Amino acid sequence: MNPSTKHGLPTTRDCGAMQRRSSGLPAATVFAIGALVCASAFAQGNDPAKERERRLLEQVRRAQSAQQQLAKEKAELEKAREDLDAQLKSAEATGRAAQGRAGTLKREVDAASARLAEERANGERLKAELAASTEAARSAQKAMEARIQQLTTDNAETLRRVGLRETQLRTLQETSDERATRLDECTTRFDGVYRVGLELVEQLRARTAGQADPVFQFGRVEGFESAQTFRDRLDEQRFGKGLPRNP
Repeated sequence: MNPSTKHGLPTTRDCGAMQRRSSGLPAATVFAIGALVCASAFAQGNDPAKERERRLLEQVRRAQSAQQQLAKEKAELEKAREDLDAQLKSAEATGRAAQGRAGTLKREVDAASARLAEERANGERLKAELAASTEAARSAQKAMEARIQQLTTDNAETLRRVGLRETQLRTLQETSDERATRLDECTTRFDGVYRVGLELVEQLRARTAGQADPVFQFGRVEGFESAQTFRDRLDEQRFGKGLPRNP
């Protein structure tokens, strides 16, 4: 038996020693453990001292282990709280950055929307201009086609008239050629008649000269005048009046 005990019960010194052994724990916890141990020891006054001490030490170890576990959990909770605070701060910073980016994106979206609206307006304007240009081109094409059709018709009429004119010219040429041929034939025949007339005039002169008066030559003069008059008439018919004649 421990000499410090009386009748197998822990003394005040024993309780103080237990409190000192549990000095690593908070005071209230150590005091509560000590009171519990002392109460248990006084309640079990018949137990051997070593058993009481062993049980007391076991209880102290358990209390220390529980305290250490609590301290560990407290540290973990503190660490978790610090991590959460850091995450919260990071999230707040990320949120502020995201909010800034969102504002920037919103401004960019607004600018893009304005540009899109402007492009749409320009597209509608260009579409209207294209429609007007297309309609004008169609009208011009229709007018050109009508003009081409009219020119084609006029050209066909012109070709018809040209063909008719060429036919008329060919007919006139053929008629002219035929008349020229006939004129040549008439000229040839007339020249023959003219030569015959000249021969007759010469014969008339010769005959008149043979029948003339040997003294006064009256018959010769009359015959010569008649022959000259006949030749003048032949020359007039052949060469025209007032034109030079062959002697």
